[in-house]
Amino acid sequence: MSRENHQPPARTPPPVCCNNHKVNCGCWLGRGYCAECPNKPAASEKHSKYHREIKPGVWVDCYDVIKAWNVNNPALQHLLKKAMAPGQRGHKDLMTDLDDIIASAKRAKELEQ
Repeated sequence: MSRENHQPPARTPPPVCCNNHKVNCGCWLGRGYCAECPNKPAASEKHSKYHREIKPGVWVDCYDVIKAWNVNNPALQHLLKKAMAPGQRGHKDLMTDLDDIIASAKRAKELEQ
């Protein structure tokens, strides 16, 4: 290869965040999007109906919480799932979910004995 045809490799410009609207918001780093980001997908595109935003950019569902607290008893896992959204999951009313929570607590206690 001759020197005349040799070109140095193109330098990649440093990543910029959403048209420089906010420096280091994390959009280009894959750490979530800042509130003003025009590239931020709608919540319905990114998260299921079971996810909740617990602080800006941090989405969890009940299974994330169960895992984070290392809840291993399946009856307690079931109880927590119901207790996080009683009567709001679309197929049982509040009173039915509360009855199920009590039944799950009793079963959890049986499993621990």
